[in-house]
Amino acid sequence: MSADQTAYQALLARFSRILRLSDMQALLEWDSAVTMPSGAADSRNEVLGEAERLIHELLTAPDLPDLLDAAAAEEADDQTDDALRRSNLHHMRRQVLRARAVPADVQERFQAARLRCETVWRQARAEDDFPTLAPFLAEVVAATRERAQALAQMLDCSPYDALLDGFEPGGRRQRIDALFAELKGFLPDLLQGAVKRQQGQARSSLPKVAVEAQRALSRDLMADMGFDFAHGRLDESLHPFTGGMPGDVRITARFDPANVLEGILAVLHETGHALLEQNRPPAWRAQSAGRMDSMVLHESQSLLFEKQVGRNRHFAGYLAARLRDHAGGGWSGQRLHALMTRVSPGPIRVEADEVSYPLHILLRYELEQALLCGDLQVRDLPGAWAEGMKASLGIVPETDRDGCMQDIHWMYGLFGYFPTYVLGAMAAAQIFKAAEDALGPLDGALAGGDLSGLLDWLVRSMYARPQPADTDEMMMALTGAPLSAAAYRDHLLGRYGGDV
Repeated sequence: MSADQTAYQALLARFSRILRLSDMQALLEWDSAVTMPSGAADSRNEVLGEAERLIHELLTAPDLPDLLDAAAAEEADDQTDDALRRSNLHHMRRQVLRARAVPADVQERFQAARLRCETVWRQARAEDDFPTLAPFLAEVVAATRERAQALAQMLDCSPYDALLDGFEPGGRRQRIDALFAELKGFLPDLLQGAVKRQQGQARSSLPKVAVEAQRALSRDLMADMGFDFAHGRLDESLHPFTGGMPGDVRITARFDPANVLEGILAVLHETGHALLEQNRPPAWRAQSAGRMDSMVLHESQSLLFEKQVGRNRHFAGYLAARLRDHAGGGWSGQRLHALMTRVSPGPIRVEADEVSYPLHILLRYELEQALLCGDLQVRDLPGAWAEGMKASLGIVPETDRDGCMQDIHWMYGLFGYFPTYVLGAMAAAQIFKAAEDALGPLDGALAGGDLSGLLDWLVRSMYARPQPADTDEMMMALTGAPLSAAAYRDHLLGRYGGDV
């Protein structure tokens, strides 16, 4: 720290470097999934491992705790209510605490194990070869368990809670269990009732839509939603995701000629993530306050645009018109809405209907805890998965590729991430209701594909705020209440509890 710098200014400079390195790492990971030649995996993993080591070294620098204390003292002396500084200091301290909790050798084992496993998974999934994947996934589980134990000691919580905290700051299993218990109280009956009601409805299959037409359609949808192609791009990957960095947001989708809705809904989902990233204040890009560590809040935006907007009866008319533009045929909003709200339990999470989807997550939530505590061995995962799917959805996947190998999350060490999808869906329903309370009913705007009013409200109310300490801080600001299951329950019952 130079003589004319405050401790806070020194921290901003330090964390600017850390965040820029993280951005470089994110772009390399995007490239690994999208354009990297298959033979380059080992070399790329070495580079990613080196980047991870450097970031860890910077976050564990011996002088950082003293700098944080000095900056906190500066803030106390100043007594200015500076939300940006408060957010920066809170999240800087959180990053340092989590990094210092994990010894460098433990972090290196974790990073190496997940990079190896993710590489093997791509081939093993394509060949439906779980036995080849299993030992690599077992390495990830062991490394994750070791890392979770170290984090738990520092954070004074259970190992699983320590992992949850990485994706949902302050997240704890006790609260999640209570929220999920509310879902278990009505979802099975809602699922059974919706399937029964729809049995008498005429079914129609999806006509094939060429991949090239889906790409062009997706770009038009993204532009209409407000995506800035001067600062982002659309590509394809095995598993849809949003990556890149602020100012250069990369999203991917996968397109199936026989299932155009899978591609459309994935694009709506990932564009929701991207709109949050693209509309954060540019001046905050290299500051902790400019990020959004809460994946519940991040997923709230992807799910708001995929489910609250994308499957809306009125928005379906706009989607049908776009499909006619690019694929021809007699697409109608009524038919499209019926297809998008068809309740039909299937094995694939990313293709699941809205009622089945939470049950997919509840299964993963239970299985990942069992894997981490040792109650479930990796070799027994396919059987446990099949049993869980049978119990919750009444189906059994025909292959491991469509079962426990379908998601990248565990392969990449993202244990504790899955519950944020359902928590994000809860937040999405609550936020969308708040938007309509503020703006009035959005049916007319959605029918015309006009999302500008909704996006403007989100930018003003959410995207332009410094990163909150936790999800409830943001939810209180947006909706006047902490996160709950109420609006989500009302949404599902309203859309699927009667004729849809």
